[in-house]
Amino acid sequence: MKLLRASFCLFTLAALPLSLAQAGTDGTAARLHEGYGLLHDLADQEKNADGIFLFKHAPDATKENVRQLVAVFKRIDHDTEAWLKADGLDPATAEHLPQVEAETRKAIQSQRAHEIFAVKGDPFDRLYLRLQEQSATYGMNLLAATRKYEGDAEREKALAAFERDLRRIKARLDAQL
Repeated sequence: MKLLRASFCLFTLAALPLSLAQAGTDGTAARLHEGYGLLHDLADQEKNADGIFLFKHAPDATKENVRQLVAVFKRIDHDTEAWLKADGLDPATAEHLPQVEAETRKAIQSQRAHEIFAVKGDPFDRLYLRLQEQSATYGMNLLAATRKYEGDAEREKALAAFERDLRRIKARLDAQL
């Protein structure tokens, strides 16, 4: 019986995509997918952050920094979606947060949107820079935490590159504040 269970476990691990098989059976695969899900959600929210400039004026430096941030988040969105799908998960339907946390984040997003559209001029620029700096900070730390669970060298390398890109842009946003 033990041999049968061991064979089944080995067969199951062999059938998993490489990243999941490398992540092991100690819960790291679940942590990895949580990280990918959160990264995908963040990137999906941030990949259109430069659209605000259709309605609000900002200095060219702000626009350029936000556009570079958006470009990184678009790549993160693309890669995390591909990785989740390759690991047999649907990024659109996966639950990544407890319901209360999801509702809280949605309320914060709504409040932030109201604040962004309510302010004008320099206060808008500073508020938007601060919000984008916070997104970059959260993204860098989420990438670092997720990378600890990644067993695939190529994915780990991509996560580290995204983290470096966000760190570089965050430094420019900080300097602008």
